[in-house]
Amino acid sequence: MDKAPTTLRKKHLIFIPILIITILTIAEVCMFKAFPTLDYDEIVVFNISKQPWDVFVKSISSEPHPIGFYLILKLISWRGNFLTRTILLALGNSLMALSLLIGNKYKVWERNKLYPGICLFIASYAFFTCTTRVKQDVLTTPLLFLFLTLYLIFKDTKNTTALSFMTLATVVMMLLGLRPFINSLVIWIYELTLQTKAKRNAESNTLRQIYICLLVIGLFFVTYMGAFGISQVVNNLDRMVWVKNFDNNFSRIITQVYLPFKGARRYSEVSFAVLLTLMIKELKDIKEGKIKGTEKDILVITIATLILGYITQSYVNIRYSIFMLLLFNLLISKYLYKINLNIVSFITFSYLILTIVLATIYFTDLNNNNTALKEYLKRYASINNDGMLWLTDGYPMSSIYLSTYPELSNRIHAIHLDDDYYIDYDVLTLERNRNKSYWKDIGKENIMSLLENQFKSGYRRVLYATNKSKTSSYMRTDLLRYLEEKCTLKKIEDLEKFAWMFIYYEGCNPNAPAIQ
Repeated sequence: MDKAPTTLRKKHLIFIPILIITILTIAEVCMFKAFPTLDYDEIVVFNISKQPWDVFVKSISSEPHPIGFYLILKLISWRGNFLTRTILLALGNSLMALSLLIGNKYKVWERNKLYPGICLFIASYAFFTCTTRVKQDVLTTPLLFLFLTLYLIFKDTKNTTALSFMTLATVVMMLLGLRPFINSLVIWIYELTLQTKAKRNAESNTLRQIYICLLVIGLFFVTYMGAFGISQVVNNLDRMVWVKNFDNNFSRIITQVYLPFKGARRYSEVSFAVLLTLMIKELKDIKEGKIKGTEKDILVITIATLILGYITQSYVNIRYSIFMLLLFNLLISKYLYKINLNIVSFITFSYLILTIVLATIYFTDLNNNNTALKEYLKRYASINNDGMLWLTDGYPMSSIYLSTYPELSNRIHAIHLDDDYYIDYDVLTLERNRNKSYWKDIGKENIMSLLENQFKSGYRRVLYATNKSKTSSYMRTDLLRYLEEKCTLKKIEDLEKFAWMFIYYEGCNPNAPAIQ
């Protein structure tokens, strides 16, 4: 932006991010209408939200996410996929717009030169990803933005009322998502450290209020953990993403967001070099006294969040990295501010157009892939009139997708899915099989037992869809050996558009002898 924007431009800067949100919202609603297909995770949360209360509560206890989002979804999901998505989108984007207007009222965006970074963030594919899926992020991302807005107001104006609203936002995030809650605690702890230091210098009058806010947050947290959270932790120790071996790399996430093209990941090292150079320069500026006040606060919080992300495995996908991406955009905003306003606006709206194009491609592919999968299932099921088992690797992918195809229920059966088609506790806890030790000790025997019972009940055909990735290799090896013992292999079909391979068996016999 111009180094000294005119008064007219300053007055109207707020309309740029508001316009971006409006355009993005309209585009997203059109996509919801044109492509009603749900992805894997969305199928799960929709199914849970429609279960009877007793099944609902037990199902959530097998999920690693807090209960709040599921309760909201239970109130609105009966309206159907399109309206549910639209309501959640409207809530989230309205909260973003409200945060922008509040920040504009207190001039925190203009004073701290944050408008360019905010516009770039809202126009990004990362923001789109978090606001279009029926997941906690559609609400927690705007709540994190509101929380950060309130914090900047507090820092710039010393308005302690903002602390009370920050407390409310933190409690709501605690009930919606673990990662956003942890991200908010980083800021609380940082400010507590500053105020404690100021108190020693007899400068702080707000330390007592911060202690009260943290006490309220702590009481809500202890109450939730005692009532529900502990059982979730126990049930999900094998599923928590940070105990698994994922590619946890923020430079890869930056590349994926700003260069969302095939093959761009090869430039992750360049992104890392740019990020490292930026951090070194900023730290040097702090040491030399060039960075002070709110600008320094944003930098310290960014560095703390960056480190925390590596500890908690937050950089395995864009959704988990969203707060760090927001902070990164705010960090580079002052550099963008030095560019001409018209150039920055052109870059931002070009990026928005790219986001909408990529979003359309994503929804089109999702819709086409689900349609193709359904046709594959119909084709294999129609080979004979008897029922067919659909089996996937030890985790419950077959049950989750088949729950959306009730018209196939008389021809295809997933071994984990009951007659009510609920993706319940028993189905969801199969995710533990992604833990190799659990699979070896417990999971494998359970799956084999379920298969044997289905063979005894009369099923003689199996369609096994295996994920071709290395992460499924140990499950695939064991299941292929078992099916080789009990059934006759008829066909192998490698599906290029999926990450799966279809392996079709007939003549399954539970009494067949084991292969020596």
